[in-house]
Amino acid sequence: MCLMTPEEEGHAFERLFFGRSSNFDRAILPTFQSFGQSLLYVKEHQCFLDWNPFHPGTVESERLFEAIQDKLPRRLSRKLLLYSSIGTTLDVFHGIDGFFAIDGCDFIVSFDLVRTTHTWNKLSQKADFMVNPSDLNDWENFTYLSSKISQMLVLKKRSDWRA
Repeated sequence: MCLMTPEEEGHAFERLFFGRSSNFDRAILPTFQSFGQSLLYVKEHQCFLDWNPFHPGTVESERLFEAIQDKLPRRLSRKLLLYSSIGTTLDVFHGIDGFFAIDGCDFIVSFDLVRTTHTWNKLSQKADFMVNPSDLNDWENFTYLSSKISQMLVLKKRSDWRA
């Protein structure tokens, strides 16, 4: 039996969800960009990341995307986007592997893919949600996660509308 290191497990989970991982040479880190610059880069370069925000490219990402769509009001569900930021400065410096957004709105609901809930520290958490394999494999966890993400999208849309 071949055991994976925790880092290898994390990369395997990223590949499962996004079809790619941030497995890059840590000695050659990208140049730091602010959160806003990183977010803009990710939004504008999804084609270079081989990702379509309207149509997630893996079974796991599509499953979560559709579960969230089903919980959103129809006017929002048709505009749901799922962005990948694997290996970008948003991932490396800001701890965000991906995020959900509503097309035409200026807010996001971010997440970091983690191999287990024991691999992160709540105080250093930068993303709105930490997603681990049990969140996708356990029906109760999956339902909770998709409900919370859809609720946060609706709440942010309401506050965005009032602003």
